[in-house]
Amino acid sequence: MDYSKLSDGEISLRLAYFLKPKYTATIHPRDDSGAQLSWNFLNAVATTGYFPLRRAGELFPALKKLRIAIEPAGKTVWKASHESGANATHRNPLRALAIVFLMIQEAKLSSS
Repeated sequence: MDYSKLSDGEISLRLAYFLKPKYTATIHPRDDSGAQLSWNFLNAVATTGYFPLRRAGELFPALKKLRIAIEPAGKTVWKASHESGANATHRNPLRALAIVFLMIQEAKLSSS
């Protein structure tokens, strides 16, 4: 799949599927660059915003665990790479990291 063609909201939804499996995720109604997570709390639906492409703290723990590297690839471009050969470049370093993470997860699912 070509993740570079997906919007930030669609990438956030895919990240939520892998990183927040206990929650239901939809594209955020007021900011389409993120996701809205929903869950049942005391017989009511609670929601929160999930913006992994803007908030590094929501994405870095998983990336650290998988040992995804990031380095500058020019004056305004970042490159994320993994030892499996997956790599991506983008102006937003978090988006590059997220794309590599999704590539790794896709490879794991297809090999199962």
